[in-house]
Amino acid sequence: MIIATIDKTDKTQIRLTKDTVNGKTFGQIRIWTKVNDEYVPTRKGIAFGHNHISELQVGLEQMKISFDLPIVDDPPVS
Repeated sequence: MIIATIDKTDKTQIRLTKDTVNGKTFGQIRIWTKVNDEYVPTRKGIAFGHNHISELQVGLEQMKISFDLPIVDDPPVS
């Protein structure tokens, strides 16, 4: 299930997904690239258990602060 898609270039996307493989459900943040007008996943990315989502969120918020970017309550998601 695609949770969010962030266009990086005209041929590359960052996708946040929720996936189930062999009965195990996990999240992924992965680079997808366009091949023959279809996006396919690359090996570049990470997979993580649902128990790490809060830690990832806190880390991303700390990164935003380090770049002096405002924290937004409801950012747009595509």
